[in-house]
Amino acid sequence: MRSSPGAQKCAREAEPGDIVYVWRGGGKRPGSGLIAQLRITEPAREAVNPPWPDGEAYSYVIPIELIAELPESIPDSFPGHRLSQRFKIQNTDVQKGFRQLSAESEEQLGLCFP
Repeated sequence: MRSSPGAQKCAREAEPGDIVYVWRGGGKRPGSGLIAQLRITEPAREAVNPPWPDGEAYSYVIPIELIAELPESIPDSFPGHRLSQRFKIQNTDVQKGFRQLSAESEEQLGLCFP
């Protein structure tokens, strides 16, 4: 979990069983959009010596399991760089890395998975 105050708060509040949606950034480039659905399996824990580059930029590790991966990404449009048309997600939420979603967004995202 990258070290932003909002992401840290959401990581601390995340619980086993919570669903996470994975969004690949890239604006309107091919492949950007919704790509996977995950489930949190354990509470977040502090990242101690993470094994990836820029490890010091991360605060938490959240154990997850893959529920489903889409064969192709499902893009969305963010008019005025604000609320997305299809999933009703704030543009800043997909940029910040880890945020709690509205019930409406969760429902719309969930419909993309069998």
